[in-house]
Amino acid sequence: MENETIKNNKIAIEVLKKIECGEVKMRSRAYFIFKVGILMALTFLTLITSVVLVSYLIFSMTVGGDFILLGFGTKGIYRFLILLPWFLLVFNALLLFFLDYLLHRFKFGYNSPLVYLFLGTLVFVTTFSFIVNYTSFHKAILLRAEGKHMPVLGGFYGDLRKSHKSDGILRGLVVSVGGDYLVIRHFDFDMDDGLNEEKVYLPSGMNVSSFIKIGDEVFVAGEVASGTEIRAFGVRKI
Repeated sequence: MENETIKNNKIAIEVLKKIECGEVKMRSRAYFIFKVGILMALTFLTLITSVVLVSYLIFSMTVGGDFILLGFGTKGIYRFLILLPWFLLVFNALLLFFLDYLLHRFKFGYNSPLVYLFLGTLVFVTTFSFIVNYTSFHKAILLRAEGKHMPVLGGFYGDLRKSHKSDGILRGLVVSVGGDYLVIRHFDFDMDDGLNEEKVYLPSGMNVSSFIKIGDEVFVAGEVASGTEIRAFGVRKI
């Protein structure tokens, strides 16, 4: 106890010497309050931005059918990884690291290992992102974007439900079922393009007539052959 008191006295003496020499400047209480206020505001804005971004990523992959690809075996998993929005994922990871840096400056986070702090913020942000997706927040923006009423965010939302034939991804209504093919009328989900029909050739041995009928909405993943022909490796009823 005595050694600790001596140590604290030495530190106090050293601080006073630095103040006398001008190495340490005295700050008013208002300065520290302002600094903490700025830090809290920046932390709050970073947290909100991260929650909105993660919830958008989950929403976009759900609406676009990306998660369905995981049920199509190795090819589906590979296609899922290819279609992941890697730029947004990396950006959000950097945002989380910045958030951890800000939280680390608060007293409750100062003594916490950065790994635990990162995992804690990741769980917190992910949880609230799922909560946001239970609301109509992203759905409302999606509908406005598809109706051409959202010029700024329209580029992020307007194409989420469109079929992407160049990637072998189609979704729409089944209008015809053949022995080894389906004819799908897919939606463009905008007010200009209307509907398009595509013929999709099924994998060998797949009997879709047992679980798919005309009028069903389906999600198809496949390979584009001969420029226009689509040969599916996965078909799922939505």
